[in-house]
Amino acid sequence: MLSLMTSVIFPIILKLANVTILMGQIIYILNLIIGLVSISNIVSVDSETVEKEDELYEIINPSKQFWYRVLSISNGISIAPLIIYATSVNPLIVPMAIISTIGIFATLTIYVLRNPNIDVASFEAPLISCLGGLIIASLFKMTLLIFGFDELAFGIDSVTTLLTLFIFGIMIMFDTDKAVKSYNQKKLDSIKMATELLLDVTNIFVSLIKIFIKIVEKKN
Repeated sequence: MLSLMTSVIFPIILKLANVTILMGQIIYILNLIIGLVSISNIVSVDSETVEKEDELYEIINPSKQFWYRVLSISNGISIAPLIIYATSVNPLIVPMAIISTIGIFATLTIYVLRNPNIDVASFEAPLISCLGGLIIASLFKMTLLIFGFDELAFGIDSVTTLLTLFIFGIMIMFDTDKAVKSYNQKKLDSIKMATELLLDVTNIFVSLIKIFIKIVEKKN
């Protein structure tokens, strides 16, 4: 009986586990592609702004609304497994991440609003370069996981998680400043602004969950 388990059942379980990991990576890549397509469609179409009686009104493009919904659903699907795992590690991780995300978002937003003369726009080129580096690092990490280099992949993930938290914190300041300046210039594009801030908040939330998971697992 024991030999049957070790020779037949355990290898099957191991194969199923590997298939599950691979499927998880495939779903992640598909969601990444869907997200990029959604963002490109949202950004490529400009909303029309109309001024009537000193009030600004935005004519929202239905295509942008559709792709924003697709992006929101894709985001939810991509972070759902992480939330489930975090809850299994410690039920307090997700509430702590939510509170911390709100705190970071509120603090950085208030800072930008209270300091309108800050030159956040000068961060644009470095931020784009850093975001490109994060995408490359994430793809490299997934490749390592697929080929079984788990320890190296987890090491890279620890570094990219901290960098993501820092970079998207600056992105909140950048996107908030851009939204305020667009409004002052009478150029409303609420869906584009919401998309940018949604991505900022989501990445900070995910990074915080990963950090809290690692802290709890080290203590245990």
